[in-house]
Amino acid sequence: MIKFADAQNEVLKTLLLCLHSEDSQQFFNASEIARRNGQLFGAVVGRAAEKLVADGLLERRFDRYDEDDDDAASFYRLTDDGIFKAEEQVDDVFEIRGAAPGELILDGGNAAGHVPASDRVVPLDHNSPQYREFKQGLSVLLSEVRGNNKIGDTPEERDRIVRSLDAANELWGSLELKVIQIRVGVILAVEDAGNALQKVGRETAWSLLIDLLKRLIKEKIGIEI
Repeated sequence: MIKFADAQNEVLKTLLLCLHSEDSQQFFNASEIARRNGQLFGAVVGRAAEKLVADGLLERRFDRYDEDDDDAASFYRLTDDGIFKAEEQVDDVFEIRGAAPGELILDGGNAAGHVPASDRVVPLDHNSPQYREFKQGLSVLLSEVRGNNKIGDTPEERDRIVRSLDAANELWGSLELKVIQIRVGVILAVEDAGNALQKVGRETAWSLLIDLLKRLIKEKIGIEI
């Protein structure tokens, strides 16, 4: 029988794997997390996830209730603090090498000096055309979000979307960023804002912004995210 604290750690590690995979899905319900983990049952995952939400390590989203799945109403993803906590659980020595969902590969035998992909640093040349193009697009998106009072299903959700995108704009003013900062602090904020605008009938080029950013990262450090 797995201990409750261990179950929480397994939930964190499983969602970390989901974040590093090519899966575009952002939120997962307890049954899906259990399936991808392979060691936990949905009921245990649900209890563990709720505790992690209370601790500020997971964000919860409610969706349409599914009569056939009691866990289907609540979906979860890692917060920034949750990502850092999850990385601590694998001692910063994990590699995702084309792993399928549910296959978290822990590699404790890496050569000295190995840097996980999430810890790689991306230098930002503020004078480059790609940097200026992304900065301009991010500013346009932020202005659009700030000026639209219809985004978000609740005032709290709108506030989160605006603040996250504002933080992404601040991050982009840095001289360098870690890959994990770009994934979580910039890309997810742009995706959330773009999806929120689409829900209220406002079409934006946010997906092109993300493509531009991914090309910039590959050009700078040779990895795809």
